[in-house]
Amino acid sequence: MPAAQPPTVATAAAVSTAALAAEVTGFQRRPGQRSEGVDPTLVGGRPRRADHEVDERADDRQHAERDQPQGTDQQARVVAANLLGTDTVTDYRAIPRTMYTDPPVAGVGLTPEAARGQLTRVAVGRADLDDLPRTSVSGAAGGLLVLVADADEEVLVGATAVGDMADAWIHEAVLAIRARVPLAVLRDTIHAFPTYAEAYDVALGDLSTDEAED
Repeated sequence: MPAAQPPTVATAAAVSTAALAAEVTGFQRRPGQRSEGVDPTLVGGRPRRADHEVDERADDRQHAERDQPQGTDQQARVVAANLLGTDTVTDYRAIPRTMYTDPPVAGVGLTPEAARGQLTRVAVGRADLDDLPRTSVSGAAGGLLVLVADADEEVLVGATAVGDMADAWIHEAVLAIRARVPLAVLRDTIHAFPTYAEAYDVALGDLSTDEAED
C-alpha cells in the first residue's frame, strides 16, 4: 500500500527567473546593464494608468489582501479580541502576498505606481540578486528586490521581491512597513553574510526620488 502523501498547498512552476522578474517588475536587464528603470507596476510594457485608476486598483489590492489566508487569520484574531473586550484593529498596510512559483514572488504594501498615486514624493530603490555573494554560493537563479519609500516621511511603504526564498526574506520589509522603521535605521542594519537579506543594503542605498530620476 503506497505511503500517504501530504496535500498539495501550492504548485510551484519552474520558470525563467529573468522572464519572471521582467513580467512582475516590467524590467528586463541586458547583459552588463545596471539595474535601472524598474517599475513593478508595468507588466508586459503596458503604460502606467491614470491616477484615479491607480487609486481604484490600490483599493482593490487592499481588499484582496484581506481575503488572503494571513489576512483572514488576522481578522479572526481581531474579532476574538474584540469579543473579549479589547479594542483591536488591523493595519492592512503590511500584509504580505506570495506567489509560489520557482523562484517565488513576494510583495508587501504599495507598488511604485500605487505610491505615486497616493503620496507626494516617492523614492524607489532596486537590487539585482545576481550581484549578491549568496546567489553565487547557492547557485540559484538571480532575481530582484524593489523597495518603495515615502520620501517625505522617510519610511518604507512597499516592496516586491523575485528570487530564491523571497517568500522568507520579504518579511524584513513587512516588519519595516508595519513598524514604520525610519530609513536611517534600516540603512544602519547589519545583515549576516552571505544572505539574500543583503539585497536590502543595496536597494536602500539605491533609493532615489522621481525628481532625481527626471
